[in-house]
Amino acid sequence: MERTKKSPKFWACLVLLSLVGQIAWVVENMYFNVFLYKMFRADASDIAAMVAASAIAATVTTVLAVTVLLRMAVQSPTHPNRVNDCNR
Repeated sequence: MERTKKSPKFWACLVLLSLVGQIAWVVENMYFNVFLYKMFRADASDIAAMVAASAIAATVTTVLAVTVLLRMAVQSPTHPNRVNDCNR
């Protein structure tokens, strides 16, 4: 498979979407931290454990989602590397 150089537009979109994802994760954690503190009188170690669990869950979900999406793309009829019945 040939490697092609990514355009500056691709890298700009990648960086922008990555930043949006990180901001969304931080905002979600801020609100969930306040909820834990007010509802359950959680201390700092409880909140730190929740943030760690959230980071692990987000990482695993991202890896699984990308894996599924890439497998779906390779099996797509329009994918250039798709193996069809004629090539076997």
